[in-house]
Amino acid sequence: MPKRFTETDKWKDKWFRSLRSEFKLAWLYLLDNCDHAGVIEIDDELADFQIGTAIDWNGFFSACEGRIARLENGKIFICKFIEYQYGELSEDCRAHNPVFASLKKHSLSKGYPKGIQRVQDKDKDKDKDKDKDKDKDKDKDKEGVQGEDLEWVVPVGLDTPEIRSLLSGFASMRKRIKKPIKDLKSTSLILKRFDSVDHLAYALETCIANDYQGLKPDYRPPVSGINARGGVTQDGYHLTEAQKRLANTKKAMEDFVNG
Repeated sequence: MPKRFTETDKWKDKWFRSLRSEFKLAWLYLLDNCDHAGVIEIDDELADFQIGTAIDWNGFFSACEGRIARLENGKIFICKFIEYQYGELSEDCRAHNPVFASLKKHSLSKGYPKGIQRVQDKDKDKDKDKDKDKDKDKDKDKEGVQGEDLEWVVPVGLDTPEIRSLLSGFASMRKRIKKPIKDLKSTSLILKRFDSVDHLAYALETCIANDYQGLKPDYRPPVSGINARGGVTQDGYHLTEAQKRLANTKKAMEDFVNG
């Protein structure tokens, strides 16, 4: 006994609600008794007997216009049955074999009636969409938008394997937080504002660890041996205003402790 999906919200659907009671039963009868592709040959007498009441089939078909279609052989095709029961058909799926067999038997593989899109056309449309996406990607690459084959433009004094690895990690982090870098060449301009490999490495590590999307020269490694008045470390780093205030505070405390 075949088991099928049923749309429980049909009772809220305006079209289904407006059907006469016997037409509702007739619709459910079609859904339960059609073949794997939604095709059924109606025996009026048998159907009336099984439903339990005489059905005005011509009136029913008129009420179902757009939802069912008459085939040339006189059978009825439920237009959205395949889409609802199976979604996308695949010849690689054995469970879909009876569907393809019915489509072939009833000459539906050449095109669904009344403008219903055939399975082969869906596949062709997918291929067209894929081709369009490929063309878009090519156009983006031509415009300098980030692609997998593009690289960072790193200043000579900062170009080390460590920096390259951290830049790759930074780009991956941006993708992960849904803020991908769109133009590596333009973004690389910020690298010129870093004083040394250590300075850039520390800033990249800070961004990666905290999911910061902005790479800023203000991110500097902890300072030691500060010349607070000059605002420059022994390593030659220029301090930010906050670092200068921190350095002055530390120096004042040291002077107080040391007398």
